[in-house]
Amino acid sequence: MLLLALLVGCAGPKSATRSDDRTVVRGPSGPAARSQPPTVSFRAQISGKGPVLVLIPGLACTPALFDDFIAAARTKYEVHALTLAGFGAVLPTTGRPVERAGRDLVLYLRALGKGKAIIVAHSMGAVVAYAVAGSALDLVDRIVALDGVPFLPALFQPGVRVEQTRGHAEQMARYMAGLSAAEFQSNLRQNVAMMAGDENTAARVMSAVANADQKTVADATYDLFTLDLREEMSRVAAPILLIVGVKDIDSAHLRRAYEDQFKRARSAKVVFSERGRHFLFLQDPDEILGLTEAFLRLTSPAIVGGQP
Repeated sequence: MLLLALLVGCAGPKSATRSDDRTVVRGPSGPAARSQPPTVSFRAQISGKGPVLVLIPGLACTPALFDDFIAAARTKYEVHALTLAGFGAVLPTTGRPVERAGRDLVLYLRALGKGKAIIVAHSMGAVVAYAVAGSALDLVDRIVALDGVPFLPALFQPGVRVEQTRGHAEQMARYMAGLSAAEFQSNLRQNVAMMAGDENTAARVMSAVANADQKTVADATYDLFTLDLREEMSRVAAPILLIVGVKDIDSAHLRRAYEDQFKRARSAKVVFSERGRHFLFLQDPDEILGLTEAFLRLTSPAIVGGQP
């Protein structure tokens, strides 16, 4: 289940709100749901003042594991931390999960009416960010992506196309959806341990990964193996920073595979860190904060390169 391991973003504790009394919760299960378009499927936790910054966690994840980042960001930004449908305490919805999240985020930002937003996104969340930036140029200012690429299969098979991945994606989705609850958790546990690289990180991720809806995870897996946004990157006007954790798995081939994903991007920079892996934001939050703050101070990042 290596491919599932690469897809599982993270999962935070089931807490739906922060204790900070400045935080507002909006969404299907939040008290201010009426202020959003009824078709919006995710929940947004809002805190801070300033330019809008949207946080999109990865597959199965809630914003709880980003508490340190949110606490720092909301001193300068109005942070909208999303919990997507089927994750945490948010009920599943109909439609393709990744595409639905992207469409809903466009609706949400237009209804918000505060101009372009900065998006910080992990894993699957980054795919949602790319989709939004490519379809709504007027809504996205900059993107900070944490180990999320426009087409996941191409990391392992350069040049592969959706026609070649669809059959395997269907098999994976059926397999995951058909597992018993115990089997599903066992698979997640093994793969999270491999991705995390250390017991403490794996424990934090697994503490609540069971909260994710199994069918939503299966459906989102299919989306990520059949949604190729590499061509669309040429339409993305927002500068992009991709941060990739490569501790103990670094190679020249892997770096080229990540950089090749952004060949068509107008403005993108790829930074590799040997201080962590897929959950680098947990293993070295200071580095993530530092790289993000430096990038957001720039008006235009350098074109793809290896180090900042």
